[in-house]
Amino acid sequence: MYPPENKNTRICILILGMHRSGTSATSGCLSLFGFRLGKKLVPAGEPNEKGYFENDTINRFNENLLDFLNARWHDTLFLPDEWWREERVRVKSAELMEIINDEFDPVSDFIIKDPRISVLLPFYLDTFRKMSILPKLIINFRNPFEVAASLKKRDNLSLSKSLLLWMDANLKAEQYSRTLPRLFVNYNSLLDDPLTTIQKIAGGLELNIELAGEKETELRSFIEKRLKHHTNDGKTAYPDIPETVYHLFDFLKKTDLRDTTPPEQKIVGKLSRGFYSGFRFFNGIDKELQVVLKTIDDNSKSKLYSAPAHPGLNKIRFFPDRSNPVAEYIIYPINRRAALQLLNLKVKTRTGEYLPVEITETNAEKVLDNGTMIFESEFPWLRIKPDQAFVLSEISFEFQLLAISDFTYRFSIQERNLYEAELLSKIAQLQTENNNLIAAHETIIKKLETEIIHLQNENNNLVAVHRVAVEKLKSEIDHLKTEQSNLITANEMTTIKLEHELKTVQASNSSLKTIQHEEETFQKKINKLNADYKREIKQLQEKNSKLESEHLARLNKFETEYAKLSEELRFNQKQLQLLMDTRSWKIGRSVTWPYRILKEKYKNHYEK
Repeated sequence: MYPPENKNTRICILILGMHRSGTSATSGCLSLFGFRLGKKLVPAGEPNEKGYFENDTINRFNENLLDFLNARWHDTLFLPDEWWREERVRVKSAELMEIINDEFDPVSDFIIKDPRISVLLPFYLDTFRKMSILPKLIINFRNPFEVAASLKKRDNLSLSKSLLLWMDANLKAEQYSRTLPRLFVNYNSLLDDPLTTIQKIAGGLELNIELAGEKETELRSFIEKRLKHHTNDGKTAYPDIPETVYHLFDFLKKTDLRDTTPPEQKIVGKLSRGFYSGFRFFNGIDKELQVVLKTIDDNSKSKLYSAPAHPGLNKIRFFPDRSNPVAEYIIYPINRRAALQLLNLKVKTRTGEYLPVEITETNAEKVLDNGTMIFESEFPWLRIKPDQAFVLSEISFEFQLLAISDFTYRFSIQERNLYEAELLSKIAQLQTENNNLIAAHETIIKKLETEIIHLQNENNNLVAVHRVAVEKLKSEIDHLKTEQSNLITANEMTTIKLEHELKTVQASNSSLKTIQHEEETFQKKINKLNADYKREIKQLQEKNSKLESEHLARLNKFETEYAKLSEELRFNQKQLQLLMDTRSWKIGRSVTWPYRILKEKYKNHYEK
């Protein structure tokens, strides 16, 4: 069983089949019974009056996936073999998982209907395995000539192209879904008896559907035969149509409302091999595709080696003759006009050393950065001429064949458009970055101008404070000098007075003893006054010396700070001038470096 069933397994009903084969009608019928189609649906239109019953997000994803594979829904036969195994495709599974989780309820069963999934089914199955989703398939089929008539009216497709697409969609849907629960449903069966058809679908796929009362009425009202605009009774003769088309349609009619048996699958396999072999041959992609290696030794003798090539991924290994050193070699990757992506090119010498490989010359019309080469010549070639000749033991060549013959032009146009869109996107991005840098430049200049004005104001304030302090110190010094002069004057007056008193005492005393005693007393007073005077003079001198030292220290400090601030001001003015003269928007570190220095220096000041 695929995948292993568990309690968390959801059911997804996948409705496949060629376009215009009744897939919308089947999807619409099942949606009446509660199966969800997702949040956003493709709106109804003229070809489908009642609606497509198809999820628009899924539809767009499938279109983008085909575009990624360089295909459209109307040329899917050119998809590379086993394209879904390529890593570049497998990574897109995450995108599909995100769409399913967003569009559908995480626990309810749901429907995905899109004819494109007939050829994209392996990719969907890989994604469903990761999500523990059990797919149950309904493969709608319809008379191929009715499909062709409908596609002629809707898309103006030729009969031959419509029949090719009809064969491709039905064969791939049958081949890819053989291990899954499935039923084939004839569009006419649904139109003729919708009630019985839905009952058999429900029974065959074990779906929880109850047909009774209002649901039966809704179902009968929903299916209207008038909506089938093209009918083919099988009597019209198409003598140029390959028998394979008739054989496949006859086979499908026998499988209506059931699955195929192993013997029947062998019959379909035989039809499939015949159809795809003929298609490849008549479209120039048959098994005769060749990769050719031409080696030229140092004696100008050449040898040819060849290997088969095929659409999709090619890994080719050549083992050149070791008898002579190879001076140059030419690789002919394919013998058709083609578009291919060069993935790897390795060259190994006889000693096992791998040499660096650079393509010297090529006749590719266009070479993209991702290694894609578009050749409009019937003989594409790559020439490699190393600096010196070596004996080579192996040349391995790996490439992805993307398109062949007439389809290279479509591929080249698509790649050109993608390349131009990428360049336009880069230009817009660079313009945005340039505008952002100019705006940042202007902001930084304004900020620096503001900071310079702020620093100038601070410098002026410091100069004013310095001047006030100097004036204050000068005033204090003058005051101290005045006090000192007053003390000296007072001391001199005291001395004169004492001398006068001494003379008066000496003259007035009659007794020598008394005079001597008084003289000694006065002398002691004079000595004491002299000592006090000297002490006070010394203290005043020490105080004056200290004040002068402090004044000189503070004056030196202010002069140092003033010189430092002046230097910073000149530095900032020089930086501002440099910024104003700068005409490039690439400022880089010439702007950010001085700004960071200023910011760090005045960090504490700003925080306060």
